[in-house]
Amino acid sequence: MSAGFTRRSILAAMGGAGALGVLGLPLRAFANAVPSYYPAGYAEIIEASKKEGRLFIYSNMSAKSWAGIQRRFNELYPWINVEILELNSDELMERYMAERGTGAPTCDFLTSGALEKWFELMKKGEILAYDSPEKSYFPAWSMPQSGLYTIAIDPLLIVYNKLLLSEDKRPKGLENLAELVDANPDLFNGKIAVFGADVQTAGYLGHKDFVKLHGDKTWDWFSRFGPATKSESSTGVAVEKILSGEYVAGYFLASGIPWQAAKDPARSAVIGWNFVNDGQPLIIRASAIPAGATNVNSAKLWLDVTLSFEGQKGLVEGGRTPLREDVKSSDVNGDFTYASVIETVGEKNVLKPSYDPTVFDDYDAFVKRWREAFARK
Repeated sequence: MSAGFTRRSILAAMGGAGALGVLGLPLRAFANAVPSYYPAGYAEIIEASKKEGRLFIYSNMSAKSWAGIQRRFNELYPWINVEILELNSDELMERYMAERGTGAPTCDFLTSGALEKWFELMKKGEILAYDSPEKSYFPAWSMPQSGLYTIAIDPLLIVYNKLLLSEDKRPKGLENLAELVDANPDLFNGKIAVFGADVQTAGYLGHKDFVKLHGDKTWDWFSRFGPATKSESSTGVAVEKILSGEYVAGYFLASGIPWQAAKDPARSAVIGWNFVNDGQPLIIRASAIPAGATNVNSAKLWLDVTLSFEGQKGLVEGGRTPLREDVKSSDVNGDFTYASVIETVGEKNVLKPSYDPTVFDDYDAFVKRWREAFARK
């Protein structure tokens, strides 16, 4: 059975054409809209969305990242006007909670990578419970509760300037980076970029998971290349500085921009990248329908398209990495998916994200030790 949205009749699931007629939904339109494994009552969600006609999204992903999904969504549900407000992960969560606190209208759909903010929303009951018919295609760890879905992952990569680093000096992992800095201090001094553990959640979780994998010897590696490293708050800034030669390399940089740069002939002549071969971190892109949503039916449709086979393929257009387990590299013109990252790096070397809130319990102590290791000597 195909996992995508395809043209197929679901008369049997709906109990015949009569069920569709009651809802006023043409048979052909409904058959085109959903796969055969969707529940019989799904037609009611589609019909109810016509009374809404609008979907308002707060997202830390740009409109470009959503373009492939939005095109598919517009094909299926052209009566719904989609508006996407791009905000950073923390800002959009804080805006939503402020609006809820004052009773002001708010968004219908949230997408953010701020793990600690998701914990806050879960604790406050601000996530609408919803079991998507697509959930069986996603790993169990990615759905910590009903209604909260990890829609994509971004590997944190090593990125380097190919013109400034010969092949034997391009880091393959963090132990290797420590060795290279030891052997070439002048080449790397002040020339390494990173998502710092004290700058943003992705940096904290990447370093924390790496320490969890390798133990205390990780701190020795950190202390060897840390003083040669500078923190950046975004991959975009770091990549531009690697392109210009201000940095020769960076690590724990989110994959979207480097992978897009690698497809550009001019930039690919300068930019290169590697997976982290001794512990590959993944960061999450999570989505949910918030409890304060007005256009709930439209939001359910958007979520299901995002999680669908075709929707996950569409994420690749904007530089995101599909998490859905049956989407293979061959389905996305050779680009990476969750499945192909694991196949390439090896499952034992993939640091899978965790929705365990205790990961932040020792945040202050961890960041203090990290800053000491990375302090300029």
